[in-house]
Amino acid sequence: MQKICRRIFEIIQTAEVGDTWSKVFDYFIFFCIGVSVVISFATTFELSPAASLFCMICDRTTVLIFTVEYFLRLLTANFLFPKDGPIKCRLHCVFTPMGIIDLLAILPFYLPVLFPGAYFPKALFPKRVVFEPRMDTNGHE
Repeated sequence: MQKICRRIFEIIQTAEVGDTWSKVFDYFIFFCIGVSVVISFATTFELSPAASLFCMICDRTTVLIFTVEYFLRLLTANFLFPKDGPIKCRLHCVFTPMGIIDLLAILPFYLPVLFPGAYFPKALFPKRVVFEPRMDTNGHE
């Protein structure tokens, strides 16, 4: 299990030169961020029922992908913060700037599920693309 978690950690971190799966993952996440931003923009307009359904499916799919990524980062946090214990490394991961941004990217979807009837304006939650680190031409941050 440790070997699998290590490989997951290597894939979800910024791609190392020659690590094809990590580079594919990086580009896939950037694609999902782009889709999320386009969908957020598109839903500010009046759409047909079919387009609205398509946008809702895309939005929920990207939220699911971001949620899985977030939990994979928590699962493998011990490789990022090896000196911390099993709980402390995960807390450390949650409270890093990127951990907070990742959480804010998925919270708008889950808060109404956790607190039905409460109002949470999406404007309070920044889009992930605003804070996502830029990659240089070699695919590194």
